[in-house]
Amino acid sequence: MTRAQQTISIALLVSSVYLALYLRLVPLPAVVQTEIVPILPFWALVSFGAYLLVRLGWGVLTFNDYTVQDSTLETSPILHPLPLASVENGAQLMYKA
Repeated sequence: MTRAQQTISIALLVSSVYLALYLRLVPLPAVVQTEIVPILPFWALVSFGAYLLVRLGWGVLTFNDYTVQDSTLETSPILHPLPLASVENGAQLMYKA
């Protein structure tokens, strides 16, 4: 099963459980049914947003821990395909015409 299929199947499962709760197919106490079930989607959205912010913050916090990968990126021929002198000469030739 691919990751997309797995995500879609989990989303369908969660939405069907919520729909069963919202349509009162599952017996729950009246207080839970009227005060908790209607705000479950908003709670899930806020929780997911908080999770993403924590992941982003952790990524920013540990960004400087990748020194080996950083040094390989600095010397990568993809970033510097031509020597700097030839780039300057090419720019001078382009503007002389």
